[in-house]
Amino acid sequence: DLSRAASDALGAGELSVEADLFPDLKPEKFYGLMTERAEAFKGRPLRHFACGLHNEKLLKAAASRCGLPWDAPLSADGALELAALLKGFPVKVTGTLGFGDAMVAAGGCALREVDPATFASKNLKGLYITGELLDLDGDSGGYNLHLAWTSGILAGRAAARR
Repeated sequence: DLSRAASDALGAGELSVEADLFPDLKPEKFYGLMTERAEAFKGRPLRHFACGLHNEKLLKAAASRCGLPWDAPLSADGALELAALLKGFPVKVTGTLGFGDAMVAAGGCALREVDPATFASKNLKGLYITGELLDLDGDSGGYNLHLAWTSGILAGRAAARR
């Protein structure tokens, strides 16, 4: 769902987003937990501190952005710096992965050119346009699949009646 908005926004220029990687924890609670964890892992490498906290690749990237060596001990200050980044992780958006990796495709035949009851083309008799061939897409969560199945059923019934 975010990629649709990002793709649209990229048309207006540069785009960056900020992700809270621990949205269920208020900042003060999260900073407290990170400080306690730093104390519990005192003298041990950051990789031990990070184990089980979040995705390892993401944590390595965050540590690198903070200048924190993965195999060196983490200080309390380093833990707070890492916590701040994890609560507001900035990412520069440069584009989408393209059609080949898309979960949903936007664009297609304009809805005004299709009968909404039968999905028959208003411009070409005998042509039915369904699913992602239409300029219609919904949020993730099965809505696009529902459109594909429902429009296919309605178009198939209408074509069978012809």
